[in-house]
Amino acid sequence: MSAPTSEARARSAPRPWERRWRPLGYLVVGAVWLVLTAVTLAAVLYLVVAAPAGAFPPLSETLREQFEDPKEVVAFAISMLLLSALLGPVCWYLPAACWPCAVLALVYVKRSFQTRYAGERLSRTQQSFGTLGPPVVTSTALSLLPVRDSRVTRAVMQVYASAWSPQGRQARATMLTGPAYLLFVGAAAWPVHGLLRALLVTVSGVLLAVSVVGVVRETRRRFAPAVAAA
Repeated sequence: MSAPTSEARARSAPRPWERRWRPLGYLVVGAVWLVLTAVTLAAVLYLVVAAPAGAFPPLSETLREQFEDPKEVVAFAISMLLLSALLGPVCWYLPAACWPCAVLALVYVKRSFQTRYAGERLSRTQQSFGTLGPPVVTSTALSLLPVRDSRVTRAVMQVYASAWSPQGRQARATMLTGPAYLLFVGAAAWPVHGLLRALLVTVSGVLLAVSVVGVVRETRRRFAPAVAAA
C-alpha cells in the first residue's frame, strides 16, 4: 500500500496516541524555532549593538593601511556595495523564516487542548517550488501550515510565505535595509561626531523607514486576493 499524501493525511483524523502527544510535540518544535529565532536575531543585530558599544577598534584604525593602496579602496567600495545588497534581504528573511514557525507551533499547542480541534489535524505539510534554500531537483516540503485558518494564522502565514518564497518587488524593498544597516554601523564604528554622525544616523533611519513601508505595502499587495477571499 502506498503512503498517504500530505493532503490525505491532513484530512484524516488523528489517532488517539497522536492527540495525546501532540501538545508536547508542538511545544518542542516551537521551542526549537524560538531558539533559532533568537540565534538569527542575534546574528542580524550583532553589529548594530556591538558597534555603538565599542566592541571592536574604530574602522579608521583598522582600514588605515588598506586605504593607502587605491586598489584596496576600490575593492573595499565594491565589497560594501555587495554587502549592502545582501544585508537587506538577510536582515528581513533570516528571522522571518524562523519566528512564524515558532508562533504557529505555539498556536497548535493551544489548539491541542481545545475539544473542537480534537478530531482533526492541526497542521499539514505542502510541497512547494521556488523556496529559499539549496537548489533541489524536486519541490521543498513546507511544514506547520495550518489546517484551519484564523486571523492570527493568516497574518503569520503571510510572513512565512514571504520568507520562504520571496518575490521580486518585496525582495527589492528589503534591499534598502542594507545601506541603512551599514550607515548606522559606520556612524558608530567610524570616529565621527556631532553633525556628521547625526546626519548618518538620520539617513539610516529614513532608509529603514522607507524599506519597512515598502515591504509592508508589497506584502499586502501580494496577499490581498487571499485575504479578500478568506
